[in-house]
Amino acid sequence: MTTSAKNYRLSDLAKPEVVKTILQDILAEFYPDHTKVTDISLTTHKRHFKDTALSRIVIGCTITCSDKKPLELIIAAAEDGTREEAFANTQLLYQHGFDRGNLLVTRPLVYLAGPQAMVYETAMGKPLYQFLKQQPAFDDLLQPLNLAASWLKKLHQLELTPDEAKIIRGYNWDRVVGLIKPYINIFAEESAKQSEKLKKILQRLIAYHQDLSGPVQPRLVYGDYHPENIIISSLQAKEIIGIDFTDLTYGDPYRDLGTFIQQLDFMSQRFLPREEINKLKKHFLRSYFDRRFSELPLAYIQRINLYQALTALRTAVWLFKLTGRRQVSLECLNDAWLITEKMERQEKSVNLR
Repeated sequence: MTTSAKNYRLSDLAKPEVVKTILQDILAEFYPDHTKVTDISLTTHKRHFKDTALSRIVIGCTITCSDKKPLELIIAAAEDGTREEAFANTQLLYQHGFDRGNLLVTRPLVYLAGPQAMVYETAMGKPLYQFLKQQPAFDDLLQPLNLAASWLKKLHQLELTPDEAKIIRGYNWDRVVGLIKPYINIFAEESAKQSEKLKKILQRLIAYHQDLSGPVQPRLVYGDYHPENIIISSLQAKEIIGIDFTDLTYGDPYRDLGTFIQQLDFMSQRFLPREEINKLKKHFLRSYFDRRFSELPLAYIQRINLYQALTALRTAVWLFKLTGRRQVSLECLNDAWLITEKMERQEKSVNLR
């Protein structure tokens, strides 16, 4: 990459002339045959300010060339440095089989240290969540969930060399628990009952984590696998693209399973009947394990539910202080409670109701 981007800061990405200069450099390095640029149009998808400093920005870039079909690129920057890690993780997956076939990641191009931005090719299509909002028929969701399960299984089966594995963080259970604990007192602002419920859920999860921490081979874990982070072109699509690898870690692969089905449940509740959501969660797990849900051992279900409840609890504390989201937060807290209740009874169920 040419050095011009080193002279820019993250806040400079709010200036179209700077972005276009950076894109010209990228074209010269990665697309030398795209010589006849006729237009570069920019769309700001996200722009957050912290005090007076620009702290996060995501820009869609459409580059029209007279001799080629348009290029669609994304520039994503964050002042906390997370884009550098996301770029390295995406590049790793792209170099290990996710650049071909029907289970893909977006092509990473370059990380720009000056503005703390990664540049990558746009994933053409829409997040699965956008299709859920259209209230599709139950049968129309089976194929996308098969693809989602296959993508995740491919990730979990990926083997890295020791040197490659060094760039991947380990999952820190104690850190996650430590971030949740202060909310026991914060929830007391709502009611003592809700605070006590959060405390009890956390106690249960800590105990279950100790009981279930048996021999599970650590694998690559997505960490944030949910319907907004997988892209498909339609419900009949034959390929799927994973995005946003900031949270890639080594750890328990069941964490991805619990996270996904909980987020599938949470994101579907306004659009799909409860009975269908329950069946879709089982279908996803059946596709991942290639076994009927009834054939899965209780130990599998308990481990999945451990992370399903933890994900619901993390959502509850994240939403609690957001304006207008207090009720949704408490509903997520109750979802976590219902899952831990099932674990207490050792039910072979991953559904809330």
